[in-house]
Amino acid sequence: MKRQSYIQVTIVAGFVLLWTLVSVSGIWFERLFPSPWLVLIEAIKHLREGAIYPHFFYSAYEVLWGFLIGAGLGVALGLLLGSRRALGEIFEPLVLALAPVPKIIIYPIFLWSLGIGIYSRVGMGAASTFFPMVIYAAVSVRQVRPIHLEAARLLGAHRWNLWTRVYMPAMLPYLWVGLRLGIAISIVGILLSETKMSQKGLGFLIIEYYTHFQITEMYAVLLLVFALAIGINSFLSWVQGRIPALRHGRQIREGIF
Repeated sequence: MKRQSYIQVTIVAGFVLLWTLVSVSGIWFERLFPSPWLVLIEAIKHLREGAIYPHFFYSAYEVLWGFLIGAGLGVALGLLLGSRRALGEIFEPLVLALAPVPKIIIYPIFLWSLGIGIYSRVGMGAASTFFPMVIYAAVSVRQVRPIHLEAARLLGAHRWNLWTRVYMPAMLPYLWVGLRLGIAISIVGILLSETKMSQKGLGFLIIEYYTHFQITEMYAVLLLVFALAIGINSFLSWVQGRIPALRHGRQIREGIF
């Protein structure tokens, strides 16, 4: 096990220990911070009884469509801005200025325009995914060096060969990092939107337990959401480690964080 892994395990163990100490320190703290073992038991109970699965699949459906729409539009616009310098100089500062803005503040606009149903939450997920995909797609195009394009043309490469042999190998690691960030932000955006004007979904379930002061159940669902997010990230990291064209993306992500 690497040193970093030991440190990570120690941090998690320390957090669980601190949580346990806080939960047993008094009646009030026990109500607000139930024992992590009780939360774990409640999470297992949720999985066994199966009542959480309809909420999970509902949220997954929203995340999937929000991610696909946001990623598709983001990549298309990012490639355009990256390949057209004049457009990039005009619109990229606007994209960079709007990207850090919490998307939940524009959720009322989706409610007004798309209604209180699933479409407004899909729109929220798409908006959350859109901005990181635009940024990384634009950056990915600029990784293609003109000298490589000229060399490929001199060797007789056609447009399709340029895209498959020059553009895509240079762009793919950056697009992969954007996809990983996009799906993570999409999940956050969808769950936040489900806490408002929704009757189903993991976000709805969390806020429902909170409203009825079912704290252990609320933490149990949060624990399952964290486990799901870790599982998705681990799977994407596993895929990245086994595809040579994506391995550079890990270096890019580590350089960012």
